[in-house]
Amino acid sequence: LKRDLDHYALILEQTEADILKAQQEGLQLENHLKSLRQTLEKQNRKKFELEEQILELLQDQLTTDKAGEAQGKLLRDTQEKRRELEISMSDTENQLSVVLLELEKWRSLVENSKDVLRKAKLEHDELDADANKYNEEIKLEKERIAAKLRKMDALNRELEQLISKAGGQEMNPDELKLLDVQQDIVEIEAQLKEANASWVKLQSNVVALSEKRSLQLNEINYSRKKLLLAEQKAIKIEALLAEVMNENREIVRSLSALNTRLDAASLELFKTRKVHEKGEQECEVAHHQATERLRDAEMAVLNLEQELKDLGKEIEDCKQEVLEKHREALSWETKCKMSSEAKKFKDEETTQNSEIGIMKAEIHRMQVRYGQLKRMQEKLVHDLENTVHHRENIFESVNAREKVFGGKFKTRSTMQHKINELKNKLKVVFSEISQAEKSLLEIDTAQKLLQAEIENKKHQIEEEKLQTNLIRAETEQASLLKQENLDYIVRHQYRARRYRALANAQQLPKFRNEILIQADLQRQREVNENIAAVVETLQQDFPVQKYNLNKILQLLK
Repeated sequence: LKRDLDHYALILEQTEADILKAQQEGLQLENHLKSLRQTLEKQNRKKFELEEQILELLQDQLTTDKAGEAQGKLLRDTQEKRRELEISMSDTENQLSVVLLELEKWRSLVENSKDVLRKAKLEHDELDADANKYNEEIKLEKERIAAKLRKMDALNRELEQLISKAGGQEMNPDELKLLDVQQDIVEIEAQLKEANASWVKLQSNVVALSEKRSLQLNEINYSRKKLLLAEQKAIKIEALLAEVMNENREIVRSLSALNTRLDAASLELFKTRKVHEKGEQECEVAHHQATERLRDAEMAVLNLEQELKDLGKEIEDCKQEVLEKHREALSWETKCKMSSEAKKFKDEETTQNSEIGIMKAEIHRMQVRYGQLKRMQEKLVHDLENTVHHRENIFESVNAREKVFGGKFKTRSTMQHKINELKNKLKVVFSEISQAEKSLLEIDTAQKLLQAEIENKKHQIEEEKLQTNLIRAETEQASLLKQENLDYIVRHQYRARRYRALANAQQLPKFRNEILIQADLQRQREVNENIAAVVETLQQDFPVQKYNLNKILQLLK
């Protein structure tokens, strides 16, 4: 009986220690669960930040690719413009060479016409001098003939007077003189005939010379007309040459301006290429760093996922341990109840039967109950084996004490004292068990209140999240509208600046072909449509970045 009482006392002490241990383990598990929840929240926040960084890196890479494509397109357009300018410059040089060749031909023709005109003028002057000379000779001959005719008339009149005075007869030496005079007259008439013949010849020569002169005058007039036409053509050619030279100067000026612009564009292109190469290097470095960070982030995410899985497993294990400890606490609670019932039954039996019979019945009842608990709680076999082993040790120590001290422990007073101590211990155990039950009830009620408060807070958080999402959506919508208005204002300001520059410009801008403009517009629209499709795909893949992707879509539209 004493051994059984000691065994029960040890069981109660073990039960009390196990209850305290279970409470401490429950608190430790709750703290561990709280720390696990905090760690899980930190890992989720870290995962969200890593996703944000990944999206930012992807967006930066997308913008860098767009800038590279734009710079390549600008480079290709500049090269095409440069080739077109070189082709137009070569065509202009060819036209200029053709015009200069025609001009040299006309110059040679004008020089030849001037030489012919100069020769004709010289011939005309010579012929005019000859004609004037012949005219002078004719005048002199006419004067001589007129003098001779006057002299002959005077002589004829004198001869007639002499004949009339002589009565128509020849007389003395005067008549001889008269005959001589007549002979002289005959000779003079012969000379006159010769003079007339020479005069006729001179007249025919004058007529021929006049005809020749008229022909020469006609030729001179024709040559003058040809010279005038040639001079007019030369003036026109000189005007055309001046226009061509002006155009050539304008072309040279425009070519120099285009060369300067081309040099500036080449310099800017070189700088842009350097910047682009530097940007490509930085982009490659950033891409490499981003890939490294992305790889590290992916590894971190995988590690976090593995840690989350491990934490989930630990949580499940902790839950299982909590359940096991809870079951163990319930089993010990049933044990405490059974011990209290055994105490009550012992007290009742004490008033009715002898103490030894009561204790035997109680021992038998406890053994039966112990077998039932052993069958009901298979998971506590190890603890029960330890308890049995401990009980055997106590039994051996008690047997050793009995062998050493003899029958002192068999006295009634000693047994009563032991029983009283056991009762006191049982009372203390029962009081502690009741306090533990009360504390457990308080803990359960507090836990229920906390759970209710947590649920309430969760509902409030959900409502706040909904409100926050609504406010965020309104804010994003307002921001998109603001960006749209700002883009509209910027476009109109840019157009106004372009119109002012066009109004104040001293030269008209170079007009492009409508077909090329439409082709560029169609190509730009296709590029925008492709980018919009990519952005829409990104919206489906990354709904968290819907706002930023909407900004990009709005910018594209």
